[in-house]
Order: sequence, then C-alpha cells, then structure tokens
Amino acid sequence: MVIKRFVLLLLPLAGCVAVMQVEDVITLPPPQKVRSQSAGQKLTIFWQAGPEAHVPGFNGYLLYVSPRSMAGLTLADLPAPIAINRGLTSHTLTVGDSLTLFIQVRSRVGRNRISLPSLPELVIKPATP
Repeated sequence: MVIKRFVLLLLPLAGCVAVMQVEDVITLPPPQKVRSQSAGQKLTIFWQAGPEAHVPGFNGYLLYVSPRSMAGLTLADLPAPIAINRGLTSHTLTVGDSLTLFIQVRSRVGRNRISLPSLPELVIKPATP
C-alpha cells in the first residue's frame, strides 16, 4: 500500500524529467590543439579540426570566453558563445590587458548537439608591463 502511494505521488513528476543524450556528447568530438596568439589588443584563438568536421550535420564551433574558469559549469551556466561557421578554425577578439581569460571551444551539430569542451581549458593571462 505504501509503495502504491509513493508511485502515485511520483507520476506527476515524471513529465518534468529531461533525458540527457549522453551519446551525442560522446560521438561528437571537441576540437583539438586549441592555442592563442596575441598582438597588442588582438587575441586570435586557433584550433585544429578533427573528426568532428566529418560528422553528418556538423555546423561549426562555439567559442566560449569568460573571466573565470568554466570547468565544471553546466551548459546553462556558460557565457553566451560566439558561433564560428563550419570550415573556420580561428577567431580574433579585441581584448583588454588587465583580465585573465578562460577559453573553451566546442563542436556543434544543429542547435542542441554540442560536444564536451576542448581540453585543457585555455588560460590567457594579462600582459605584464
């Protein structure tokens, strides 16, 4: 009788559960060998395209830039990404010289299929005078 009541209480919550598609994360590789090059206030982020570029429906990349580490953050907590089109493997930003920046690049298929982040997270330290 107690189990029956418990199940009846949980039934309305069943519709609230979102199913995570782990396969999408695993089958879509992140870009590799992410690096940076700076010249004055211009910072260019480069990466190497790999097997992700051959995944059906591959759209390009999402570049995340933050003044704090994004390691361990959920997708909802990440800053708004910069969308990079398919075929491009670099992006140039204008940056100040007083903040440390943390950079991640993720592969993207469609709107909702996103890879794990490129590793390790790229850390850009401010220029020292």
